[in-house]
Amino acid sequence: MRDPTTPRIPQWAIPAGLAALIVILGAVALIRGSASADPTTPEGALRLYLEGIAEADWEKAYRFLDPDDFPGCEASDIANAGFVDPFTALHRSTRLNDGSAVIRMDLRIGEGLFAWTNQVDFQMVERDGFWYVRGDPWPHFRWNC
Repeated sequence: MRDPTTPRIPQWAIPAGLAALIVILGAVALIRGSASADPTTPEGALRLYLEGIAEADWEKAYRFLDPDDFPGCEASDIANAGFVDPFTALHRSTRLNDGSAVIRMDLRIGEGLFAWTNQVDFQMVERDGFWYVRGDPWPHFRWNC
């Protein structure tokens, strides 16, 4: 017979904990990936840009901005935009068009019950064999340059 003073674990706690662990591990895999990202592909360059944002490595993120599209911007402009929420990224599609691309991503921003998902299109351009982010990419910081 069970002691009535011993706390009982709700039946849903273990499956919920396992589901949360799977989501967290999946999110880490999406951001980190198992292989090195290739900046000679639009998806690889975008992944490296997003890794820089996720790691608060503003210099890394800045290296993947199109130098022709961000005159006057510096890595500190990204940092000063005030973005601090954790996020995960899920690639949805890539549309290529003669040296440019649009990559659609689902970004899940925040954690737990307060997280939300945003669909974001990243504009990419190929220059000298490498791909760069252009336009006003997420997180929006161009106003800070």
